[in-house]
Amino acid sequence: MQPLPLPNGWSELSSWTAIETTSRSPLWALIDGVVFRNAAQVLPVSGLQNCCLSASTDPDKRAMAPWLVRLDPGSQLSRDLATQPADSPWGLLLNSDAEMLALRQHLRRFTMIRTPADPDAPVYFRFYDPRVLLDLFAILPAEKLAQLSRPVSRWILPDGPSLDLSHRIDAAPASALLHPAAGKPLRYLTHRPPAEHAMPDMQGPAGGSTFAIDHAEAALFGQRQADRSLIYLARELAARYRDVEDGRLLATVRQAPSRAARFGLASTKQISTLAACMIEFGDDFPRHYPEAEKILTSRGQEDWQRRQALAAWMSRGRVLRQARGF
Repeated sequence: MQPLPLPNGWSELSSWTAIETTSRSPLWALIDGVVFRNAAQVLPVSGLQNCCLSASTDPDKRAMAPWLVRLDPGSQLSRDLATQPADSPWGLLLNSDAEMLALRQHLRRFTMIRTPADPDAPVYFRFYDPRVLLDLFAILPAEKLAQLSRPVSRWILPDGPSLDLSHRIDAAPASALLHPAAGKPLRYLTHRPPAEHAMPDMQGPAGGSTFAIDHAEAALFGQRQADRSLIYLARELAARYRDVEDGRLLATVRQAPSRAARFGLASTKQISTLAACMIEFGDDFPRHYPEAEKILTSRGQEDWQRRQALAAWMSRGRVLRQARGF
């Protein structure tokens, strides 16, 4: 499970001050209302240019939507964003000379995306999550990145020690991968699109159609998301099972998705529960534990019910393990 490299053209900045001093055009923040929970209350009274990407007038929907705001150096919002927790995927920054409403119109186009799963039914897409945007730059061809970056002269993403935007820029040993340094300072990843990608006409995808990804792009994107999920699972288990050697823990995490798939389990929680069982009861689990195997192979329950039943069984499994001397 090696760290993924940064996509071509991305580099690092070490501080918010460096962002401001290297900005050649206005600095904007695209803030995720789900993570930055008071955005809908703070931004309208901030004195800064701002707008909600959602067209809804429902206060609850606007509170959960992304917000676009032009940042002034030294503003309270700039200070607030600069001091966000290092592991908070609150959104992203960008430089652009575009007017606010034109920039809003452009960014809104990418909040819906067509996928091969159902090309006729666009789905909501959180491209403004910094992890998602970096993955897009890793898997999309140049022409689609040009569509995304038309009015943007620079993208800037927060990257704390556990966000794993790049799964670490350099190959890391298991200990560094599983135990990110507490208190490690926030860094920023930055990318300036090639000059030929600049398209001041601000038009969207060809013909005004919804942005779409094809089968190959969807597969690559899904793999990066799956790899990231495994990193998070490994860290969760490392915190839970501190006495387990890192190499064994990583080996279990690698095996858990395919083992879970044998029993029709696929969600993060389901894989996590099965991985925990493999750590506690053996790599060949559910061998030697017929009750657990019966739960896993039951056809009378939904997948989530089987996961819950397996989690509840674990306390009994520990008693059985101790009695058998395993």
